Amino acid sequence: MTESQEEKGGKSIFVSKELLEELTGYKAPYKQIEWLTRKNYPFEVNGANHPKLLMEVMFSKLGSPSTKTIEDEPKQKWKLDLSKLT
Repeated sequence: MTESQEEKGGKSIFVSKELLEELTGYKAPYKQIEWLTRKNYPFEVNGANHPKLLMEVMFSKLGSPSTKTIEDEPKQKWKLDLSKLT
């Protein structure tokens, strides 16, 4: 995903570099790989030797029942019914 897609609100299926650093506590990719392996997170390594972790995997490992957020839910439309007022 390019930066312009992220700026437009596009969502990546992969955990961002910043979030991966927060999750693992490490900035160095080789340390992130060690941590992910030790914690049994399934991941892939890209051509630059950086770990790629799916958002879905992170959510499921952390106990979240779903990757949906409140923002993903359709907004409920309200209709004011004044006919019941006296």
